[in-house]
Amino acid sequence: MQRKLAIVAGFALMVAVWAAPAAADPGRGAQILCYLWANNASPSIGVPYTPSTTYSYNTFGRATVNSVTKTSTGTYTAKCSLVGGGAFTFSAATADAEVGSTAVESVESVESMAGEAAVSIGEPDTSGSWGPGGHVQVTAYGSEDADHCKVSNWTTGGAHFTAIVRCYNHAGGLADNRFDLLFIW
Repeated sequence: MQRKLAIVAGFALMVAVWAAPAAADPGRGAQILCYLWANNASPSIGVPYTPSTTYSYNTFGRATVNSVTKTSTGTYTAKCSLVGGGAFTFSAATADAEVGSTAVESVESVESMAGEAAVSIGEPDTSGSWGPGGHVQVTAYGSEDADHCKVSNWTTGGAHFTAIVRCYNHAGGLADNRFDLLFIW
């Protein structure tokens, strides 16, 4: 009798688990938020530059809100403004409503518009807030002395996405190089 009761209880548990909706968030499809071609292998250290606008993209402000800063030999910080997934990011619908068809001229103007949109609405639009995460890929580009580039870390969950990229030569030493970077969330 106990054996039958155990089998029935086990079967009932399996049916309950199978019939219950999944507890996990079904999520959303992946979206390309930013890609860039860091076309200047050896810019001045500490001075950000706008990567090639022809081969770069940012879901909010097109390519003009992306920047790359060389921090030391073979080490760069890539930044994509307003696609970090945090509470201060506002949606494209909010941007369109607030900015209209105004062309974005610089990162500062985008950040200014973001602040104005948040103030005019009363609160930041968190409908596009994803928190930390995402997926980043980087690839060495060109014929410089670098054998490969890799992302050493990246930051999301705030207003901006940033990634530290390091490029290495065939001997394993840091070397200046051009690279492509893709950020998907």
